[in-house]
Amino acid sequence: MVKIYSTKTSLLARSLSVNQPPESTHRPSTQPAFSKVVGCVFHPREADKLYTLTSVGDIWLWNWLEGTVEGWWSTDLHSTNGLGRAGLFVTSEDEQDTLWLCEAQGKVRSLKQCSLVKPKIYTASVIPERITTRTIHQVDDHIQALQVIDTKTFVLISANTIHIGNRFRKANTEGQWGEIRKFTTEDNLTCLDVLPPTDAQDRKGKTNLKPLKSTASKSLGDVVVGDKAGVIWVYHDVIERSQEVEKPTIRRLHWHRSAVASVRFGLNGKIYVLSCL
Repeated sequence: MVKIYSTKTSLLARSLSVNQPPESTHRPSTQPAFSKVVGCVFHPREADKLYTLTSVGDIWLWNWLEGTVEGWWSTDLHSTNGLGRAGLFVTSEDEQDTLWLCEAQGKVRSLKQCSLVKPKIYTASVIPERITTRTIHQVDDHIQALQVIDTKTFVLISANTIHIGNRFRKANTEGQWGEIRKFTTEDNLTCLDVLPPTDAQDRKGKTNLKPLKSTASKSLGDVVVGDKAGVIWVYHDVIERSQEVEKPTIRRLHWHRSAVASVRFGLNGKIYVLSCL
């Protein structure tokens, strides 16, 4: 259940429950009697829209201001409880939204995406549309953090490795989504933040983009991570693949005696670090 509170009165404004949806919603008899919300994310372009993901793999699109359902999909996800700290992301391109999420199956963690086309009219007779998720990348350890920059780019950390994914410009004959580049550090990583490339604001489907660095030269995008030993690693010009930049510039900042709990790029491109001992 998602609960929405008023910041003015501190009172509960409305609840969005997948177990007791609005009367206009019909649930099939095969649906489990109970499911819980394991993730939610706002639509990047429509401020009144909210996606929720349930423990049985259903995706719901809500108008959270009105408390109404605008879309409902059933997926092939097996264990959305593994969503965990990596979070849920949505990118939007043309009339299609793409949901990004992490699934845990045994020892394998998968980054997956599913394409959603919002129905023009949502009626009482609608049952969920069955959709298939696409596996983008797999790792053998927990996905500690994930950042999806747009429909073409993601960055995640797992164990002591940074994974950067760039979608192929043309369809790959082997069915691969794109190129995955990996950078390893000395200790396991705990947190992640990104500063998008300077041309990312011109792309369709942008999401979670911060103000860009005020610099005359083009930036290929930076990544900052913290590790368990208290070290902060900054990778400059690494997010976009470039023939001109063979290796990124890497800075090692040892600011903490214990694990870095959180790291963020400032609005002007500088780094602010918050940590818990």
